[in-house]
Amino acid sequence: MRVPYAQAVANLDLLERLRPFDPIVIGTPPLGIDVANSDIDIACYCDDLERFTDFATRHFQSQNRFQIRLATFQNLESAVVQFEAFEWDFEISANRFRPISSGAYGISGSNNDCLQYLLT
Repeated sequence: MRVPYAQAVANLDLLERLRPFDPIVIGTPPLGIDVANSDIDIACYCDDLERFTDFATRHFQSQNRFQIRLATFQNLESAVVQFEAFEWDFEISANRFRPISSGAYGISGSNNDCLQYLLT
């Protein structure tokens, strides 16, 4: 049985470690509607993808099934990091688009307080 998503995020100290990239946990787990195959998605801001990929490699390459790739989403070049920990699949994406400006629900900050954003 896997741990709750917030505990998995806290166990890895992800929000603190990713703080330079303004992380926010998004997707179904923060909404409480996750299912057995839900993953933990974290959106980050970074205008230098090489810096982000170097950082992510240093911090997460020891995790199971670690991989990193560049991809384009909605005409934005992005870095996508994937790995597995605490029986969760994690996907951390970074690009020059601040996730909070698009409207998202999730947790943000090092203290794992639940924040809800609904912006138009």
